[in-house]
Amino acid sequence: MASSSSSSLITLPSKKYDVFISFRGADIRDGFLSHLREALRQNEVNTFVDEKLDRGEEISSSLLEIIEESYFSLVIFSENYAYSPWCLEELVKILECKKDMEQMVLPVFYRIDPTHVQELTGSFGAALAKHREDFTNSLDTVESWCQALKEIAEIAGLVSRDIRPDSELIEEIVKHISEKLNDVFPCDSCDEGLVGIDSRVKDAESLLCLESVRVLGIWGMGGIGKTTIAEKLFERISGQFNRRCFAANVREKFEKCGPDTVRQEILFQVLGRETCNLGPPIRRRLPREKVLIALDDVSDSDQIERSIGKPAIYGPGSKFIITSRDKQLLRNMQAQIYEVEKLNDCEASWLFGFHAFKQDDVGKEYMVFSKKAVKYAQGNPLAIKVLGSNLYSRSVKEWADELEKLEGTSDEKVQRILRLSYDALSAYDKEIFLDIVCFFEGEDKVRVENILGTPGSIIGISRLADMSLISIANNKLHIHDLLQQMGKDITCEEKQIGQRSRLWHPKDICYLLTRAEGTGANKGISLDMSNIREVELSPTVFERTYNLKFLKFYCSVLSQNRVNFSEGLKFLPDELRLLHWYQYPLKYVPLSSCAENLVDLCLTNSKIRELWNGVQHLQSEKLATLSVENCVNLLGLPANLGNLKSLENLCASGTGIKELPESICSLQNLAALFLGNCVNLQGLPENIGNLESLKVLQAYGTGIKKLPDSFGNLKQLIVVDISDCVVLHGLPESFGNLESLRRITASGSGIKTLPSLTGFPLLVVANLDFCGLLEFPSTLCHIVSLKELYIGGNNFETIPDTIKKLSRLVQLELSDCMRLKYLPELPSLSILSANNCTCLESASCLFQLQSIKALQFGNCINLDGDECSKIVDHLLATSWQREVALCFPGSEVPQWIKYQNDSGSSFFLSFRQLELVKSTCFTFCAVFDPKVCHPYRFLRIGYTVHFINESGHSQYQFDRYWDENNFLLGYGWTDRMVVHSENISFWRSSLNFIQNSMVFQFFVEDMKGRRSYDGIVKCCIHLEEEEEPPLKRLKHGDEQPPQVTFKALGGGYDFSLDINTLTC
Repeated sequence: MASSSSSSLITLPSKKYDVFISFRGADIRDGFLSHLREALRQNEVNTFVDEKLDRGEEISSSLLEIIEESYFSLVIFSENYAYSPWCLEELVKILECKKDMEQMVLPVFYRIDPTHVQELTGSFGAALAKHREDFTNSLDTVESWCQALKEIAEIAGLVSRDIRPDSELIEEIVKHISEKLNDVFPCDSCDEGLVGIDSRVKDAESLLCLESVRVLGIWGMGGIGKTTIAEKLFERISGQFNRRCFAANVREKFEKCGPDTVRQEILFQVLGRETCNLGPPIRRRLPREKVLIALDDVSDSDQIERSIGKPAIYGPGSKFIITSRDKQLLRNMQAQIYEVEKLNDCEASWLFGFHAFKQDDVGKEYMVFSKKAVKYAQGNPLAIKVLGSNLYSRSVKEWADELEKLEGTSDEKVQRILRLSYDALSAYDKEIFLDIVCFFEGEDKVRVENILGTPGSIIGISRLADMSLISIANNKLHIHDLLQQMGKDITCEEKQIGQRSRLWHPKDICYLLTRAEGTGANKGISLDMSNIREVELSPTVFERTYNLKFLKFYCSVLSQNRVNFSEGLKFLPDELRLLHWYQYPLKYVPLSSCAENLVDLCLTNSKIRELWNGVQHLQSEKLATLSVENCVNLLGLPANLGNLKSLENLCASGTGIKELPESICSLQNLAALFLGNCVNLQGLPENIGNLESLKVLQAYGTGIKKLPDSFGNLKQLIVVDISDCVVLHGLPESFGNLESLRRITASGSGIKTLPSLTGFPLLVVANLDFCGLLEFPSTLCHIVSLKELYIGGNNFETIPDTIKKLSRLVQLELSDCMRLKYLPELPSLSILSANNCTCLESASCLFQLQSIKALQFGNCINLDGDECSKIVDHLLATSWQREVALCFPGSEVPQWIKYQNDSGSSFFLSFRQLELVKSTCFTFCAVFDPKVCHPYRFLRIGYTVHFINESGHSQYQFDRYWDENNFLLGYGWTDRMVVHSENISFWRSSLNFIQNSMVFQFFVEDMKGRRSYDGIVKCCIHLEEEEEPPLKRLKHGDEQPPQVTFKALGGGYDFSLDINTLTC
């Protein structure tokens, strides 16, 4: 990330020329030099050669000034170079500028032996001998020429005999000069409002530079920064290509001007010819050309074919950059695809401030609205830029008004850009997109495919993902907030509410239903009941919405049902495929009218007493998901449940059921069965093993006393959760037959012994926390596939030595094993948690853990302090690139940690040059003392980073936490642990910063998010030593300010100090 403050850099003064070329005209002027000058010109390098001198000027003095006014000198040594006194005078001046002004110099030895220059032999020796004869009265001048020749010739340069032909030599010269000039003038992306661009361009470049990659596709949603990345990447590598072209807005130009105009533009830039004909002469030439071509905003592969032809017709080494919203198009081009990531919160906050505040200082009242604005944009740079620019120099009242407006509608400029992707869809795919917008954001992809249920739905969802309109993560469908708002705006384009296909606005839905103005045009209703008052509806309210497919009544915040039917509900539409009704208010649902097409039925927290009334033989060939979670009045499931042959997911968690009907065992497609917290459920059907498709069984918190013997027949079972089944004291012998089992959770259960567990080839996670085990189950040490073992809160004193045989084990949880005294030799763990092991005396085995990432020994009050210190030093002495998190009892901070605040929870840190911190690794340390904070239990330690502007104000900030990489997966400080003494935490990480100066505030936080700053009594930071970045600068004084400024602060720093006060 680039600096946001150019004042921190030592900058070069402006000069007139980029490059001065010193050469002997008679040798190279009309040949090599002319081609070199043209190549430099094409690369935007401003070059001086002596033809540019104005007539009438005294050439010697003018030329000396021009050398000083150049950043770079290119010296081309040729056969007769040294015969020219003028060339030698130039050379003396160049050497002077190199020494006094750090001017960059590149010698090129053109068709001569470099040693002839270095040793003054050959033609160079003869020339100097002649000069001594001609300048007998100025031998000192001749000696200065000799010295200049020797010193310049010793600089690493290019030799023509090693780089042939001349075209390749010219390419190397241009590349070298361009790179050096770029080093002198690094693009300060933040000054251009392009925060975060540098890392993204670097990532894209790393893909394009792969030898096997010819075409790079830059892909992402509208406004995400594809064009900007392509432009910066093009600028960065264009010096490597003599033939290059950046064609912007290809889609728009095709639509407005046609393919001939685009093709003509590209061929003129690449070949220098004004033609739009890719005929035989051009096609014969292209295979000989190494080109760089960027095509921006391509929406159809035909646009590529008709503008440049096929990339394969161009010469070796050619590269192509294509930006598009269509991933399938890029796949068809066999492109290596770079997906543009949205801005993170820190980058987004900076970019918004860049446009909304410029360089102005703003009051705290703006910061709340700034966070709302950043949240609205969801990391989309275009939206951030547009919104920030709109709000610049406006009052707080105007900010509040604009942000409130955007909660219900899109910004027109942003929507115009985003809608291009939607408009490119087929009519069928547009329908799918709008369905996802209104009903299925965050839902399981396969589940949505089943609910849509028409041919083309599967590939349609895939196409939406390819067009960057939706994303799919962990098989869930997600949609950017801006795109979702755009889709909702599209559904409202039909002015008459009764004619809208999809209704989502609470006011519109209440209007439609209370006035019975529904029509056959209504396809779906999604009502957030949190945003309405109580409404009373007619029993026949849905008769006119006879084409309704999706009906969702839900609450986005905890609330009561607000839709009532005092006279009951008589009818649901025949076409209904999805019915979700949170807190459904009646005792049963009239399913007979809609059972034929219903795919997904969810009645969470409802008042139903029976699923269907008066329908003894209800059958549905399509119902795949049935959820009656937390329906406490439901005491049983229908005896004919087995008729639902397509049922895949059944959730009855939190209901009052006492037993499952036997017919459930005939559900051959049932893959997931959720029975958690059914406290009255005392057992499972004896034939439960007949569920040949069952993969997930959750029965935690039930009254199950015994698992059936057939349990071992569940060959497809992957996950079983029987935690908190306190009356379940054992597992059946057949349990070991679960050959597909990957995870077992039995924490808090009554299990005291385990059967033989040697038959689990795939088991990776076992959780037996707080089962009251008196001995460590040795049978666990035979499960060689095990990766995570949670066995804390038990009463064993020792762990068998055979645990080291678990060669794949990476995480071991032992917290709250209060009788455990020592640890045996352990396998090569990454994560070990042993908090509150109050009898633990030694942990010497930790010296053997070379790949550890997280260690927790909080509240292990009997652990030897000296041993802990040695372990910390040992683990933190490893590679700086490894991120670790450690916690031990005690408060002693290692002396090698450079910057320490011994009496507070905050400190100020400032870097003289931001480049110094870009890739720096930090070791943080914080001491937590429970005696000085509130009496609630703490979950984790963290810190807030405040970026400080030159006025001393905190303008941007973000939070980070100990174990910020989630090594412990939620198994941090346990809620059962009360900390009585000081504990010290260490963690190492690399951070990206957007300003030179920052304040760190450390805190402890409980499970409710409450923070205490007083609980942190010490905080420290150590920086990896970094060399100064390799930037070419003018010579400056030897007196340098310190690279890093550190100042300890109290916990209540209010960011009102002048920055100069802190840096004193």
